[in-house]
Amino acid sequence: LKDRIEQAVALLRQEKKYAAAFEAFQALVRTTAPESPERRVAEEGLKDLAAIEARSRTALDSATRELAEGKAEQAIAAFERAGGEWPELPFAETARREARRLVGRLERARQELAAADNLAAQGVLLEAIEAYRRVEREYAEFELRQTATARAAALQRQADVLDRRIAEAKATFDRDKDEGRRLYAQVMREAPAFLALRGTEAPVRITSYPSGADVTVDGRAVGRTPLDTALPAAKPFVLRAALQGYETSEQQAPRLVPEDRLHLHISLNRATLRVLDLKTAVFAPPQVI
Repeated sequence: LKDRIEQAVALLRQEKKYAAAFEAFQALVRTTAPESPERRVAEEGLKDLAAIEARSRTALDSATRELAEGKAEQAIAAFERAGGEWPELPFAETARREARRLVGRLERARQELAAADNLAAQGVLLEAIEAYRRVEREYAEFELRQTATARAAALQRQADVLDRRIAEAKATFDRDKDEGRRLYAQVMREAPAFLALRGTEAPVRITSYPSGADVTVDGRAVGRTPLDTALPAAKPFVLRAALQGYETSEQQAPRLVPEDRLHLHISLNRATLRVLDLKTAVFAPPQVI
Protein backbone atom coordinates (compact mmCIF):
# COMPACT_ATOMS: atom_id res chain seq x y z
CA LEU A 1 0.00 0.00 0.00
CA LYS A 2 2.87 2.35 0.87
CA ASP A 3 4.44 1.69 -2.54
CA ARG A 4 1.14 2.43 -4.26
CA ILE A 5 0.83 5.73 -2.42
CA GLU A 6 4.43 6.71 -3.27
CA GLN A 7 3.84 5.75 -6.88
CA ALA A 8 0.67 7.87 -7.08
CA VAL A 9 2.44 10.86 -5.50
CA ALA A 10 5.35 10.48 -7.92
CA LEU A 11 2.95 10.43 -10.86
CA LEU A 12 1.45 13.66 -9.53
CA ARG A 13 4.47 15.59 -8.30
CA GLN A 14 7.34 14.44 -10.51
CA GLU A 15 6.04 12.93 -13.73
CA LYS A 16 2.94 15.12 -14.05
CA LYS A 17 0.95 12.27 -15.56
CA TYR A 18 -2.54 13.46 -14.88
CA ALA A 19 -4.52 10.45 -16.07
CA ALA A 20 -2.28 7.86 -14.38
CA ALA A 21 -2.16 9.86 -11.11
CA PHE A 22 -5.93 10.27 -11.12
CA GLU A 23 -6.41 6.52 -11.68
CA ALA A 24 -3.92 5.66 -8.91
CA PHE A 25 -5.55 7.95 -6.32
CA GLN A 26 -9.02 6.73 -7.28
CA ALA A 27 -7.89 3.13 -6.74
CA LEU A 28 -6.51 4.06 -3.32
CA VAL A 29 -9.80 5.70 -2.33
CA ARG A 30 -11.67 2.53 -3.29
CA THR A 31 -9.32 0.19 -1.41
CA THR A 32 -8.52 2.06 1.83
CA ALA A 33 -10.50 2.60 5.01
CA PRO A 34 -12.46 5.87 5.18
CA GLU A 35 -10.52 7.37 8.09
CA SER A 36 -7.13 5.91 7.33
CA PRO A 37 -4.05 8.07 6.64
CA GLU A 38 -3.79 6.41 3.22
CA ARG A 39 -7.34 7.47 2.34
CA ARG A 40 -6.53 11.07 3.37
CA VAL A 41 -3.41 11.07 1.16
CA ALA A 42 -5.46 9.74 -1.77
CA GLU A 43 -8.22 12.31 -1.26
CA GLU A 44 -5.67 15.14 -1.01
CA GLY A 45 -4.13 13.91 -4.24
CA LEU A 46 -7.49 14.02 -5.98
CA LYS A 47 -8.06 17.54 -4.65
CA ASP A 48 -4.66 18.60 -6.00
CA LEU A 49 -5.54 17.15 -9.40
CA ALA A 50 -8.86 19.01 -9.40
CA ALA A 51 -7.05 22.26 -8.50
CA ILE A 52 -4.53 21.66 -11.29
CA GLU A 53 -7.30 21.16 -13.83
CA ALA A 54 -9.09 24.28 -12.55
CA ARG A 55 -5.92 26.38 -12.87
CA SER A 56 -5.27 25.15 -16.38
CA ARG A 57 -8.87 25.74 -17.39
CA THR A 58 -8.70 29.25 -15.89
CA ALA A 59 -5.55 29.90 -17.93
CA LEU A 60 -7.35 28.68 -21.07
CA ASP A 61 -10.37 30.88 -20.36
CA SER A 62 -8.09 33.83 -19.71
CA ALA A 63 -6.24 33.24 -22.98
CA THR A 64 -9.52 33.00 -24.88
CA ARG A 65 -10.74 36.23 -23.29
CA GLU A 66 -7.50 38.09 -24.04
CA LEU A 67 -7.67 36.91 -27.64
CA ALA A 68 -11.22 38.23 -27.97
CA GLU A 69 -10.07 41.58 -26.51
CA GLY A 70 -7.33 41.99 -29.10
CA LYS A 71 -4.51 41.00 -26.75
CA ALA A 72 -3.26 37.98 -28.65
CA GLU A 73 0.38 38.52 -27.69
CA GLN A 74 -0.59 38.08 -24.03
CA ALA A 75 -2.94 35.24 -24.99
CA ILE A 76 -0.06 33.24 -26.46
CA ALA A 77 1.63 32.99 -23.06
CA ALA A 78 -1.67 32.00 -21.41
CA PHE A 79 -2.37 29.30 -24.02
CA GLU A 80 1.15 27.95 -23.55
CA ARG A 81 0.61 27.77 -19.77
CA ALA A 82 -2.72 26.03 -20.23
CA GLY A 83 -1.27 23.48 -22.60
CA GLY A 84 2.20 22.99 -21.22
CA GLU A 85 2.04 22.35 -17.48
CA TRP A 86 -0.17 19.24 -17.69
CA PRO A 87 -0.06 18.00 -21.30
CA GLU A 88 -2.51 15.14 -20.67
CA LEU A 89 -5.42 17.35 -19.67
CA PRO A 90 -8.33 17.05 -22.16
CA PHE A 91 -8.10 20.67 -23.34
CA ALA A 92 -4.29 20.95 -23.25
CA GLU A 93 -3.83 19.98 -26.91
CA THR A 94 -6.38 22.59 -27.93
CA ALA A 95 -4.45 25.23 -26.00
CA ARG A 96 -1.10 24.16 -27.53
CA ARG A 97 -2.57 24.17 -31.04
CA GLU A 98 -3.97 27.67 -30.57
CA ALA A 99 -0.66 28.91 -29.18
CA ARG A 100 1.19 27.54 -32.25
CA ARG A 101 -1.33 29.16 -34.60
CA LEU A 102 -0.99 32.54 -32.92
CA VAL A 103 2.81 32.37 -32.83
CA GLY A 104 2.83 31.79 -36.61
CA ARG A 105 0.47 34.69 -37.26
CA LEU A 106 2.42 36.98 -34.94
CA GLU A 107 5.62 36.24 -36.86
CA ARG A 108 3.92 37.08 -40.17
CA ALA A 109 2.46 40.26 -38.66
CA ARG A 110 5.90 41.38 -37.50
CA GLN A 111 7.34 40.71 -40.95
CA GLU A 112 4.62 42.76 -42.64
CA LEU A 113 5.05 45.57 -40.13
CA ALA A 114 8.81 45.60 -40.87
CA ALA A 115 8.07 45.71 -44.61
CA ALA A 116 5.77 48.70 -44.05
CA ASP A 117 8.52 50.40 -42.04
CA ASN A 118 10.90 49.84 -44.95
CA LEU A 119 8.47 51.47 -47.39
CA ALA A 120 8.09 54.43 -45.03
CA ALA A 121 11.89 54.78 -44.80
CA GLN A 122 12.06 54.92 -48.61
CA GLY A 123 9.54 57.76 -48.63
CA VAL A 124 6.87 55.76 -50.44
CA LEU A 125 4.13 57.24 -48.27
CA LEU A 126 0.99 55.92 -49.94
CA GLU A 127 2.27 52.35 -50.26
CA ALA A 128 3.50 52.45 -46.66
CA ILE A 129 0.12 53.71 -45.41
CA GLU A 130 -1.66 50.87 -47.21
CA ALA A 131 0.84 48.34 -45.81
CA TYR A 132 0.27 49.58 -42.25
CA ARG A 133 -3.48 49.49 -42.72
CA ARG A 134 -3.25 45.94 -44.04
CA VAL A 135 -1.46 44.92 -40.84
CA GLU A 136 -4.15 46.73 -38.86
CA ARG A 137 -6.93 44.86 -40.71
CA GLU A 138 -5.40 41.41 -41.08
CA TYR A 139 -3.88 41.11 -37.60
CA ALA A 140 -6.43 42.94 -35.49
CA GLU A 141 -6.08 40.45 -32.62
CA PHE A 142 -2.49 41.51 -31.87
CA GLU A 143 -1.37 44.49 -29.86
CA LEU A 144 1.04 45.55 -32.61
CA ARG A 145 -1.98 46.71 -34.64
CA GLN A 146 -1.85 49.82 -32.43
CA THR A 147 1.69 50.49 -33.69
CA ALA A 148 0.51 50.02 -37.28
CA THR A 149 -2.45 52.36 -36.69
CA ALA A 150 -0.27 55.09 -35.18
CA ARG A 151 2.32 54.90 -37.95
CA ALA A 152 -0.32 54.92 -40.69
CA ALA A 153 -1.93 57.98 -39.10
CA ALA A 154 1.42 59.81 -38.93
CA LEU A 155 2.12 59.11 -42.60
CA GLN A 156 -1.42 60.09 -43.57
CA ARG A 157 -0.84 63.48 -41.95
CA GLN A 158 2.29 63.88 -44.11
CA ALA A 159 0.33 62.86 -47.22
CA ASP A 160 -2.41 65.37 -46.38
CA VAL A 161 0.18 68.14 -46.11
CA LEU A 162 1.60 67.22 -49.53
CA ASP A 163 -1.89 67.16 -51.06
CA ARG A 164 -2.54 70.64 -49.66
CA ARG A 165 0.77 71.89 -51.08
CA ILE A 166 -0.09 70.50 -54.51
CA ALA A 167 -3.49 72.18 -54.36
CA GLU A 168 -1.80 75.43 -53.31
CA ALA A 169 0.66 75.19 -56.23
CA LYS A 170 -2.20 74.62 -58.66
CA ALA A 171 -4.19 77.58 -57.32
CA THR A 172 -1.08 79.78 -57.39
CA PHE A 173 -0.30 78.79 -60.99
CA ASP A 174 -3.70 80.12 -62.06
CA ARG A 175 -2.65 83.56 -60.76
CA ASP A 176 1.13 83.52 -61.21
CA LYS A 177 2.60 80.90 -63.53
CA ASP A 178 6.21 81.32 -62.45
CA GLU A 179 5.43 81.12 -58.74
CA GLY A 180 3.11 78.18 -59.31
CA ARG A 181 5.84 76.26 -61.14
CA ARG A 182 8.28 77.04 -58.32
CA LEU A 183 5.86 75.57 -55.74
CA TYR A 184 5.34 72.46 -57.87
CA ALA A 185 9.10 72.02 -58.18
CA GLN A 186 9.55 72.17 -54.40
CA VAL A 187 7.12 69.27 -53.89
CA MET A 188 8.74 67.35 -56.76
CA ARG A 189 12.14 67.58 -55.09
CA GLU A 190 10.83 66.47 -51.70
CA ALA A 191 8.34 63.72 -52.59
CA PRO A 192 8.78 62.30 -56.11
CA ALA A 193 7.45 58.86 -55.16
CA PHE A 194 4.31 60.40 -53.67
CA LEU A 195 3.64 62.38 -56.85
CA ALA A 196 4.25 59.29 -59.01
CA LEU A 197 1.66 57.27 -57.09
CA ARG A 198 -0.79 60.16 -57.13
CA GLY A 199 -0.28 60.53 -60.90
CA THR A 200 0.26 64.27 -60.38
CA GLU A 201 1.02 66.43 -63.42
CA ALA A 202 3.00 69.66 -63.24
CA PRO A 203 2.66 72.73 -65.49
CA VAL A 204 5.64 73.02 -67.85
CA ARG A 205 6.74 75.68 -70.33
CA ILE A 206 8.10 74.21 -73.57
CA THR A 207 10.02 76.35 -76.07
CA SER A 208 12.14 75.55 -79.09
CA TYR A 209 14.59 77.17 -81.44
CA PRO A 210 13.30 77.93 -83.88
CA SER A 211 9.75 78.34 -82.62
CA GLY A 212 6.74 76.74 -84.21
CA ALA A 213 7.67 73.08 -83.61
CA ASP A 214 4.83 70.60 -83.19
CA VAL A 215 5.25 68.84 -79.85
CA THR A 216 3.96 65.44 -78.69
CA VAL A 217 4.30 63.83 -75.26
CA ASP A 218 4.10 60.04 -75.23
CA GLY A 219 2.58 60.24 -78.70
CA ARG A 220 -0.08 62.77 -77.65
CA ALA A 221 -0.08 66.12 -79.45
CA VAL A 222 0.16 68.98 -76.96
CA GLY A 223 0.64 72.00 -79.24
CA ARG A 224 3.15 74.19 -81.04
CA THR A 225 6.05 75.95 -79.35
CA PRO A 226 6.11 78.10 -77.36
CA LEU A 227 3.44 76.42 -75.24
CA ASP A 228 2.32 75.61 -71.71
CA THR A 229 1.25 72.06 -70.93
CA ALA A 230 1.08 69.56 -68.07
CA LEU A 231 3.56 66.67 -67.83
CA PRO A 232 3.82 63.80 -65.34
CA ALA A 233 5.57 65.26 -62.31
CA ALA A 234 7.50 62.12 -61.38
CA LYS A 235 7.14 59.58 -64.17
CA PRO A 236 9.11 58.93 -67.38
CA PHE A 237 7.88 60.43 -70.64
CA VAL A 238 8.92 60.81 -74.29
CA LEU A 239 9.05 64.36 -75.70
CA ARG A 240 9.09 64.81 -79.49
CA ALA A 241 9.36 68.04 -81.50
CA ALA A 242 9.05 68.31 -85.28
CA LEU A 243 9.44 71.29 -87.61
CA GLN A 244 9.64 71.25 -91.38
CA GLY A 245 13.20 71.72 -92.58
CA TYR A 246 14.67 70.55 -89.27
CA GLU A 247 15.58 67.19 -87.83
CA THR A 248 12.95 65.77 -85.50
CA SER A 249 14.02 65.85 -81.85
CA GLU A 250 13.00 62.97 -79.58
CA GLN A 251 13.98 62.87 -75.92
CA GLN A 252 13.26 60.12 -73.39
CA ALA A 253 13.22 61.59 -69.88
CA PRO A 254 13.08 59.43 -66.70
CA ARG A 255 11.15 62.29 -65.09
CA LEU A 256 10.92 66.06 -65.00
CA VAL A 257 13.93 67.83 -63.55
CA PRO A 258 12.46 69.80 -60.64
CA GLU A 259 14.14 73.14 -61.34
CA ASP A 260 12.11 76.13 -60.26
CA ARG A 261 11.04 77.35 -63.72
CA LEU A 262 9.95 73.91 -65.01
CA HIS A 263 11.03 75.00 -68.48
CA LEU A 264 11.99 72.63 -71.28
CA HIS A 265 13.86 74.08 -74.27
CA ILE A 266 14.48 72.14 -77.47
CA SER A 267 17.15 73.16 -80.00
CA LEU A 268 16.40 71.81 -83.46
CA ASN A 269 19.13 71.09 -86.01
CA ARG A 270 18.57 72.05 -89.61
CA ALA A 271 17.96 69.01 -91.80
CA THR A 272 20.90 67.93 -93.98
CA LEU A 273 20.37 68.41 -97.74
CA ARG A 274 21.17 65.43 -99.94
CA VAL A 275 23.61 66.31 -102.81
CA LEU A 276 23.42 64.29 -106.02
CA ASP A 277 26.76 62.80 -107.00
CA LEU A 278 26.92 63.39 -110.79
CA LYS A 279 30.10 61.36 -111.20
CA THR A 280 28.33 58.10 -110.53
CA ALA A 281 25.07 58.98 -112.25
CA VAL A 282 24.12 57.06 -115.41
CA PHE A 283 22.59 59.11 -118.22
CA ALA A 284 20.62 57.88 -121.24
CA PRO A 285 22.23 58.65 -124.67
CA PRO A 286 20.93 61.79 -126.43
CA GLN A 287 18.20 61.32 -128.99
CA VAL A 288 18.12 63.17 -132.35
CA ILE A 289 14.70 64.48 -133.26
